[in-house]
Amino acid sequence: MLYSKPPLSIAEQIELLKTRKLSIETDADLKTIEKQLNRISYQRLKSYFVSFYLPQQDTGFKKEFKPATHFDKVIQLYDFDFAMRLLIFDYTSQIEIALRTQLVNVYSLRHGATWFLDKANFVVKIIDQTTGYDSHDDLISFIKTDCHKDCDHPFVKQYFNHYSIPPNAELPPSWITMESISFGKLSKIYKQLKSSEEKRNIASYFGTIPDYLESWLAALSYIRNICAHHGLLWRRNLVKQPMLPTKKNRRLIDANIPIDVRKLFVTLCCLQQLVKSTSMHNTLKSRLQLLFEQYPDIDIQKMGFYTDWDKEKIWN
Repeated sequence: MLYSKPPLSIAEQIELLKTRKLSIETDADLKTIEKQLNRISYQRLKSYFVSFYLPQQDTGFKKEFKPATHFDKVIQLYDFDFAMRLLIFDYTSQIEIALRTQLVNVYSLRHGATWFLDKANFVVKIIDQTTGYDSHDDLISFIKTDCHKDCDHPFVKQYFNHYSIPPNAELPPSWITMESISFGKLSKIYKQLKSSEEKRNIASYFGTIPDYLESWLAALSYIRNICAHHGLLWRRNLVKQPMLPTKKNRRLIDANIPIDVRKLFVTLCCLQQLVKSTSMHNTLKSRLQLLFEQYPDIDIQKMGFYTDWDKEKIWN
């Protein structure tokens, strides 16, 4: 089926909302909606409209708002989700910087300035049998792309302007190169490192073991990407889910509490563990509590939170 929906003006978008029985009672309501639709696109708000629709089996499979649904309720949910993204972006940035620092400090002292170029430090899998192209070649290709794409970064620019690259080095030393690599690439570097004392030491710094750290970094990189692209977090079922410790002394969440690993709360518990281990001033819990106080009408159970979530050991 071909897509045939035409573009709609703001006035036409408002008329569409009226046909779907959004509660618009005054001229002031109309002006507010017009202002908001000039600030936030209708397409973006569609993800939030869904939560206010009646079940389609009750409306003949038409999109229709629940009675007395006002536009400000939709904006309130949007603003809450926006604030949650900013909060998560803040703390994942702290973990990104700490991971970058640990990789550089631990591996450079043991394996030299360009340790990441040495295949001996990685688990290597063949990707193309004909050419012999492997997973490490692929990783280095991505690193080169990021490094050269970020050539105006002060560290990278200074290096290329003042130094010649040593033979067989291809890239600047890790303390420069790692500064130009995205969180997602950093998490892949850690995942592809072979089992070693160095890899275990980095996981220990974050208060866990390599298997869990690999999983948590991948999950955090995923939600960080959602945040960077302003995607919906509330009620979202996350595709990348962190692996949770099962041993009693490592559990993040009470084993007797039913949880949905697809929901944001579980990933935030993993983030809390990493922040607790690395931050001098851990305010993740208090900032979440404050956010929930500021938006008391938001159903946080849609994100996997439950009564007394903040009493769990991981949050104390």
